Amino acid sequence: QVEAMNQPLRVLLDTNGYDPFLEDSDLSKLLNAIGANKILVYGFKVVRQELRDIPKNILYEKQNFRIVTLKLYDKIVQNHEYGLTPFVEKLAQEYSEFYAGTRSKDKMRKDFLIVACASIHQLDVLASNGHQTMLSDDAIKTYTKVNIENELPLPTFYSVDEFKKLL
Repeated sequence: QVEAMNQPLRVLLDTNGYDPFLEDSDLSKLLNAIGANKILVYGFKVVRQELRDIPKNILYEKQNFRIVTLKLYDKIVQNHEYGLTPFVEKLAQEYSEFYAGTRSKDKMRKDFLIVACASIHQLDVLASNGHQTMLSDDAIKTYTKVNIENELPLPTFYSVDEFKKLL
């Protein structure tokens, strides 16, 4: 459906979705898909803040991992970034109220905000490696229930590896 309209696939990467693209071949595929207008990656203030919170002493190939991932975020997202709005906060709070999973609601808060952002902005895909958190069955049931009640579409959830196969 999206391809039939010749619109780019609108994607939000979870915080853990950036470092898998540090490998040159994967990054080249992603940048080519962005350049060909097949994919449009959106950023979100909460994700960028989580990347900024990476400790400064972690290295990636002798470089500061925090700086490397922030540069990658900026390169991929360009100027397509959503802020944290009261509507996003409200929807995330509704997720929190309905969530009955094993993770603490505090630990799930940022995931709830990220999913709320993707839902409100009607993004097509949310890619994450948070299999025990964001992508858990309990969490998906929560998003589905709350989004139906709010008449909001749910993005398609992919692991980062599944998302890479779309490139």
